Amino acid sequence: ARSQAAHELAYFSHLKLGLSQVVRSPALLDMVGFIALAMALGGALDEFWTIFASQAGLPNAGVAIFLGLMSAGQAAAAALAHRASNLQDRWFYLLFALCGGLLAAAAALFQPAAVILLIGFSAGFKVIDTVFEGRLQHAIPDETRATLGSVKGFAVQVAVTALYLTFGPLAQATSYPRAFLIFGAGIALLGGVYLIRGPLRAKAPA
Repeated sequence: ARSQAAHELAYFSHLKLGLSQVVRSPALLDMVGFIALAMALGGALDEFWTIFASQAGLPNAGVAIFLGLMSAGQAAAAALAHRASNLQDRWFYLLFALCGGLLAAAAALFQPAAVILLIGFSAGFKVIDTVFEGRLQHAIPDETRATLGSVKGFAVQVAVTALYLTFGPLAQATSYPRAFLIFGAGIALLGGVYLIRGPLRAKAPA
């Protein structure tokens, strides 16, 4: 009887239920949106790092070493992220903006040594992802954890798809260095918006 009661929901019904729960909570909606942006920008851009490294002048062996160092940096950032879990949101918005600055600077240099900045970019976003994923898990009730987790996953995939549909045509219309530079500046600007928006929301009347 218990297994029959736990029947599988239709996908869109399940998603609709989760979305309705998220929309009713402004704090959850903000958190899911920020996580989706951070995971998309910090994770989906990984697909383009080999292009950056090779076009910037790294030999194939250097590209392999660069990717290994980036993975090590992400692992270290994930392992140490809990030390920053008690920091206020504004510090993570500042880190978000700083990561954009690192990407823009790397694109402006576009030399083999610039990939060091990309390692910092990737590690910074890994800290944000890890901390905010933990905060989301603490913020949602146990009985809706899977449902709201599905909403978060869907939001991330939407953001990732939007990134792919934007970055490719932009690079084709301009160049890879210009596309990376534009994305870096955009990320820095978005982090600045979050920094300004946070205090304003805190002062807004309930």
